[in-house]
Amino acid sequence: MDIENALPTEEIPGEPSQPVESPSPEEAPPPPSAESTPPEVAAASPGEMPATEEEPPPPPPESKARRFFRRLIRGLLAVLIIFGAGFAAALYTVYQPATNEAQGQAQELRAQLQSAEEQIAQLQQQVDDLQSKLDALQQSNDKLSAQNEELQAMQSSYELRIALLNARLDVASATIALTGDDPAGARLALEQTDQTLATIGSLLPPAQQEVATSLQQRLALILEELDGDTFAAASDLSVLAKRLLEIEDALFGAP
Repeated sequence: MDIENALPTEEIPGEPSQPVESPSPEEAPPPPSAESTPPEVAAASPGEMPATEEEPPPPPPESKARRFFRRLIRGLLAVLIIFGAGFAAALYTVYQPATNEAQGQAQELRAQLQSAEEQIAQLQQQVDDLQSKLDALQQSNDKLSAQNEELQAMQSSYELRIALLNARLDVASATIALTGDDPAGARLALEQTDQTLATIGSLLPPAQQEVATSLQQRLALILEELDGDTFAAASDLSVLAKRLLEIEDALFGAP
């Protein structure tokens, strides 16, 4: 007897009753085959659960040396941190006042330097003023030196002409004495002539020094001749007088 046909059907009011269809043997799901069963389940015997994955083994315990070095590193880090903080505090408490003091000294030195520069500028101005005055005095001195040299040249010229005139006067006096047959008077007149000729030689230009030497030699010859040959002495006196006149005319022109 079919069970589905034997069960009474409950009718819902307002809706037509429909017979419940039971699946036919053809539409029923096929039984699981051995091929579709997972190998783990197929291999497991009835009543046993499939095996689970194994848990990793716990890590080995830390060694004493490793724990020691870890504590040592932590201690060193703590010491370094404390030392760094102390060094920073000491640096701030010691270096900062020194820095402030150095800055104060630097400002004071800058003020002193500025004052010194101002004094140097004032002194430089005074030096420039003195240099200007010195230049003016130097120019005046140059003019005075030129005038002095000119005056000295004029003085030398006057002294030379006076010496030439004195020498000519001595020669003329000696000539007059010899004319009166007075060799002693002639010698007395020529007593200072040698010194006068030396003065003439010192005042003549270097190119005419030989002229002064020849005049002195002529005078020495005259003095020797006065002792025995007055005629020769008179002749040499005439030559000496002529030579002195030529020198005077060459230097100062004819009178």
